[in-house]
Formats: sequence, C-alpha cells, structure tokens
Amino acid sequence: MNSSVPVPKKTKTTRIEQQSKLKLWNNDDIDSLPDADNVVPLEKTRISIDGTTPRKVMLSICRCLHDMSIAIIPKRNKLLAESLDSVQFYIRLYKEKFNTKYRVMVELQRKRGDSLSYCKIARVILHVLKHGDDFNGTLSIGCSLSIHQPKLKFVRFATVDSIDIESNIPENLHTAVNMLRDTHLDTNLNGMESLFFMTKEDSTMPPTNLYVAGVILQGGAGDSEYLKTEIEKSIRCKHSPGRDQEYEDDDDLLDGFEPQCRKTMHHYALAVLANSLHIWSKHNINMVPVIHSDKWLGHNGLLCALINELSRAEEHPHDAYQAMRCLNTLLRVSSQVWSRAVELGAPSAVISSRLVGRRGHALLAEESESAMMTLTGISSRSSLFSRLNSI
Repeated sequence: MNSSVPVPKKTKTTRIEQQSKLKLWNNDDIDSLPDADNVVPLEKTRISIDGTTPRKVMLSICRCLHDMSIAIIPKRNKLLAESLDSVQFYIRLYKEKFNTKYRVMVELQRKRGDSLSYCKIARVILHVLKHGDDFNGTLSIGCSLSIHQPKLKFVRFATVDSIDIESNIPENLHTAVNMLRDTHLDTNLNGMESLFFMTKEDSTMPPTNLYVAGVILQGGAGDSEYLKTEIEKSIRCKHSPGRDQEYEDDDDLLDGFEPQCRKTMHHYALAVLANSLHIWSKHNINMVPVIHSDKWLGHNGLLCALINELSRAEEHPHDAYQAMRCLNTLLRVSSQVWSRAVELGAPSAVISSRLVGRRGHALLAEESESAMMTLTGISSRSSLFSRLNSI
C-alpha cells in the first residue's frame, strides 16, 4: 500500500542563515565542537574568541564573507570559501580550553590559490572576529593579487579606430596567443589570465587596454580573430553546475585538475569580456556595429550565453557577477539590445541574481541593482517591470 509522506513547505532564508546550518555550528553549545587539543598541527591563521557561541561566530563569518563577495559552500563540519581571484580556503571551528572553561577557536586553512591574497583575506576575517567590526567591503581583494602582473610593452595611439588591428598586435598579445595555442591546460590558463590583466584598468594603461579590448570585441584576421574566438569559446564552455556541492568532504581527486582549470578559464573569459565592454563604454566607442550581429543577438549568441550564466548564480556567483557586468554595459548600447535581452529572459534572470547577491555576494548584488535600474528606467511604463522593485 502506497502512503504519501507530506513534504514540509520550504521557507526562504538568507544565504547567511543557510550557510550557518551546519551540523555542529547551528547551536549555542560550545561543547558540540571538536576539541582543538586533538588537532595537530593547527594553522597559524586562527583566532580564539571568548564569551561567544558557535552560532554567533558563524554568522559573523558569513556576514564578512558576504561583504567581501567570497562564495561559500557548506562541507561536513566546515566551510569551503572561494574568492574572486580563485583563492580557496577552509573555515573550521573548535573548542579550546581556557582556564576552567572552553572558548571558540576559528581556523582558516588555504586549499589553493595565491598565498599573498589568502593572507590578506585571512587578516580581514580574523580582525573582524577579534574586534567585532562590521566589514564595509572597501578592501580590494581583486584578481590582481593572484598572479604576478606581466611586463607590458605599451602601444601609443589615440583611439581604437586609428590602429591596424590586423598587423600591429603588440608583443604581449602574441605571447598570450601562443599560450592559448599550447597543448597544456596550465599554459592556456596563464594566457587567459594575461588577457585579463591586459584589460584590467588598474593593471594596464588606457592605450594598451583600449587596444586589447578592441581586439577582443572586434577581432579581425590572424591572431586577432583567434583571440576573439577563444574568448567566445571559453564563455560558451559550460562547467558542471554545483559540482562542489556534490561531495561532503574535500576531494581533490574528485575535483580534478582539468575541470578546475577549465572552470577558472571560463571565469577569466567572462572577466575579459566584461572589462573590454566597460573600457569601450568608458571611452564612448560606438558598440552598435559590433553588438548588432548574429554572434551577439542571434540564437545561442553571446547575449543568450550571458543571461544563461545568470541562471547559475546560486552555484557560481563569481561567474554570474562577471556576466552581470557585461549585461549592464550591453543594456545601454541600444533599444534593440535591450529588447532582445527581454526576449531572452533578462528580467527574471536579474531578479534571481539580485536575490543571490543579497544573500551572499555583495558585488553581484550591486551589479544586479544597477541592471534593475537600467531595465526599469528604459521601460518605466511597461507592466513587465512594474513589479521588479517589489521583489
């Protein structure tokens, strides 16, 4: 005889509340934590806190990570955190004997990524836990910290229109092309990171990043077209959604080098495109001839790929943030681009991404708010957007 078991109704909770629901941390009993005396060795990036509970410590950590736009994934009795520059680290809680009582100890352990960037992030988190300050998100922890910036050979020109893109590619772009054409994935990743730095405004002077942005968006012939095609291909390359959430324990063997490398390249490709669009917009370069094309607005075009990226914001908030940066620029190109974005489901994608950002990613929330303002500003009379701000 079949009997149906009633399913409890799901309630909406914030990302902070969701991440705090770990087996040992979602209570006020410090005795439920593992004893630090049984863990050898402990990381130097740790702190002990008096007069608090595991629940309060956990909420403070999650608020800090939210303001720093660091994605967090619950594991068994720990958190796996990942910054925008691909620094991954674990957060664990222990109880530590202090005089006659126990106190909470927080330990941070780097898993992968640049050690300098990790130390900078760890200092902020430990400072907040020690002094009880609310982090205001002003610390810069961008991708520029993760890789040594390449020495660039600057090219002098006034505007992108004055350059012969087919023949005057600077030496550093040739180097990036050669790395992307290499047969080794780690070399391909270095090439994509080089393109990221060449389009990053605080890493490269305007003449060079404006030129590289033109190559990425316009293409041309030879190496120029190859770079443009590689960026588009990496953006369309889909990684497994929610892969890290399938496993309770940290399994580097399950992660695999190749999936992790392709995931990082996908993120950097989105960042390169977002940087390039921002640079062109900042210099008031007419993007209509480039964007009004089948590659951008057609079926399975780049605009469609970017909006689809927003639908995976819950699993990949860093990628959604870069996709939202792209969308913010594209919505201002022309009414035709805006209309096509609406047809592809941009309104609902922006709404869902804004909710994800509010729960756990401050930068994504900020970009989503900007996109909402653009959407509602362009179509203030449309009933389609009249309810956006109420969500």
